[in-house]
Amino acid sequence: MYQPIHILTYIYLGIVNGARAFVEGFEYETRKDKTKKLVRIWVVFPDASTGSLLREDSKREGKNNPFPNQNPLAVPISQIKVIFEIPKIKIKVSRTQFPMVLCFCMTSYKSQGQTLQSVILDFQQATAKHGHFYVGATRVRNTQGLFVRNFSVAQIQCREDVKKQLQILQKNKQYQFSKTYLKTQIWENKREYKIGYLNINGLHHNLNNFDMDSNLSNLDFICIAETKLGPQIDTEEINNELGKGSNTMNENNAPKYFKIA
Repeated sequence: MYQPIHILTYIYLGIVNGARAFVEGFEYETRKDKTKKLVRIWVVFPDASTGSLLREDSKREGKNNPFPNQNPLAVPISQIKVIFEIPKIKIKVSRTQFPMVLCFCMTSYKSQGQTLQSVILDFQQATAKHGHFYVGATRVRNTQGLFVRNFSVAQIQCREDVKKQLQILQKNKQYQFSKTYLKTQIWENKREYKIGYLNINGLHHNLNNFDMDSNLSNLDFICIAETKLGPQIDTEEINNELGKGSNTMNENNAPKYFKIA
């Protein structure tokens, strides 16, 4: 099949709204009247870690990939039931469906948070909005993977309040920026408290990355923002894992405390 799709809502750990995948195949079961019912759609995500927990849980439940020459990275997606209320008329509606749609392309808004190998930005009939060009152009790691069609300078827009704040910062806060690497020591005064903020995508699957950045792991305090943690994830489990890293002692050999709320 290999039809590109994207997920419409949170399903399981790591499988969230906007996650991209390719259809591997459709699994049916036979009803009593000999008709067939679609029960699962098997998909493959570009990142092997996406859906890994659901894949393993499905194996334990006996939901194995039924297709010949099966892809070991295929993940089963089942129907979900959603109950919502229609505004104004206050009527509750339930809908059961497979939470995915075909995705040969997506909006800049939908691509937020993703890192892609290559991107085609097509501005044909596009409505210029604040931040759209920036979001689309920064989805790739380098300019070699960026291709732009039907572009005009009018597509680059910035809100007036953002411009005003930028001018204030340029006038009052003259910061000096420098390119650093993971092993570059950026702290000069060991006696000062080192406080950091990290907005991370997929914390549950990237806990080991803290040890790779010596500056990050040697902070005295760190605030972690993770918008994709769902109720199925045990907060205490993550807090415990954050404290098990090899760099959980700061430069003064005092214990550090990681905490996510």
